[in-house]
Amino acid sequence: MGWNTYNYYSCSPNESIVHSNAKALVDLGLADLGYRYVTTDCGWTVADRLPDGSLTWNETLFPSGFPALGEYIHDLGLLFGVYEDAGIRTCQVNIEQAGSLYHEEHDATTFAEWNIDALKYDNCFSNAAAGYPDADYTPSTSPRFRYANMTNALGQHRAVLFQICEWGVDFPARWAPSLGQTWRIGNDIIPAWRAIFRTLNQAVPNTAFAGPSQWPDLDMLEIGTNALTTVEEQTHFSMWAILKSPLTIGGALKDEFTSISEASLGVLRNKDVIGFNQDALGVSANLRRRWSEEGYEVWSGPLENGRMVAALINWDDEDRKLTLDLPVVGVQFAGMVKDVWAGKVAENVRTGYTSTVSAHGVMLLELSSTIQAGVYSADLFATKNGVPDEVWRRVLQARWLEDRLLERKQPPTIAIPASVPCLDASNAKSKYLEIDYINNDIAFSTSWGWGSNSRNLTISLNDREPVRLEVPLSGRHSELFGPGLGWWDTATLGLLVGGWKNGNNVVVLGNYDSTDVSQTYAPDIVGVRVFD
Repeated sequence: MGWNTYNYYSCSPNESIVHSNAKALVDLGLADLGYRYVTTDCGWTVADRLPDGSLTWNETLFPSGFPALGEYIHDLGLLFGVYEDAGIRTCQVNIEQAGSLYHEEHDATTFAEWNIDALKYDNCFSNAAAGYPDADYTPSTSPRFRYANMTNALGQHRAVLFQICEWGVDFPARWAPSLGQTWRIGNDIIPAWRAIFRTLNQAVPNTAFAGPSQWPDLDMLEIGTNALTTVEEQTHFSMWAILKSPLTIGGALKDEFTSISEASLGVLRNKDVIGFNQDALGVSANLRRRWSEEGYEVWSGPLENGRMVAALINWDDEDRKLTLDLPVVGVQFAGMVKDVWAGKVAENVRTGYTSTVSAHGVMLLELSSTIQAGVYSADLFATKNGVPDEVWRRVLQARWLEDRLLERKQPPTIAIPASVPCLDASNAKSKYLEIDYINNDIAFSTSWGWGSNSRNLTISLNDREPVRLEVPLSGRHSELFGPGLGWWDTATLGLLVGGWKNGNNVVVLGNYDSTDVSQTYAPDIVGVRVFD
């Protein structure tokens, strides 16, 4: 957790900007909440090294020097972060600045002399075989080896938080945890709402790799940059938090001309959301269901002490009442549901929780004292009219056993649930489809526009209107060097399809035209399971 110059000041930081924003972390109470790393991103150095080969700072922008900048930050009780690049120059295109390629040991020594606490290490101008282009999304060799060189160099000095920023080119989740503590999963975030959907689609195959000291980095927060509405900032902050991304503030907190708004500050100060991010269990939330046509989706994950966090995102452009069906996140009952942004608490919630969610907003819930899905305790779910408890229990047990025998299944070793009326599959109008798909169509080249890291799948039943599902990435290996180039990795999402009839049914999987954020290709289909 911390603050970085880039999102608001781009590659034009200076000493005054860093001083004022670092002080604001303390003055605004953010440091006490955990925001402690202060990182000066691109724009601090110069093209030429000193005669002894050392990096140096731009004396016009940082007249007191970088060692003094570190002392100022440390005196505030904060941590000193520096940016550099694994190529021959940094990512600032209009002004050449020295990178660390072939100078890793010397630069690590310099950083140690400056007492840095964190190093954000970028990936521009790094591929010699291609003539050192600014950005290369298809390098001839993996960037991992250049990052390993800097890891080894840093290891000869003091402990440093090493932030690997190779933009997800070689699926760093597979190798970055052995070299550093965080890895960027994709391209830079842009100051636009559409970047949230694109980034979350790329995060889906990364979530399983999150854990203590190894964190997928969804990029810096566009909070306080005037790019998003307050509600959109709440959604952005919530999702980055529950996916266990570093929470790095990208907006201006305080400088000569700018102060962060109280609304944005309120988002960043939310202790519940910070608590989800810093939860000791360290497990990321995962995508559970997506309703593409209805414009919402559900994520959830475990928290320590048996709790759970769940998030329902409203992608639509209008406020509406939405329901989180608890079985979607694996539970049937919650003794307490805390609706974080609505500021409400509900008790003894059965089967579902309903609330109004603002346009582009999120229903962010903390659930505790839960019962797993499919378990219907008579005490919580059943009603009776003067029938003694023991009689009622025997009736339920007999009916439940009868249902299970019809299915030729043995009852599980869980509490006997209240019986649910049997569904006659032959007359069912809707069925739930689980689809195993493959998508490794990473939107590197289109991410600055409408690239969404998704592919568009439609299911048409018996010539009815198709149901659409926009599927995220599934690849958990590099699309350049991994086995199958990431196209052997499957994922699963489900959706409800109506219109089934007795006898034969015709199911067509395709890619009908849809919104402008959908890709032109459908995902590869591996298998389909149909449930009554």
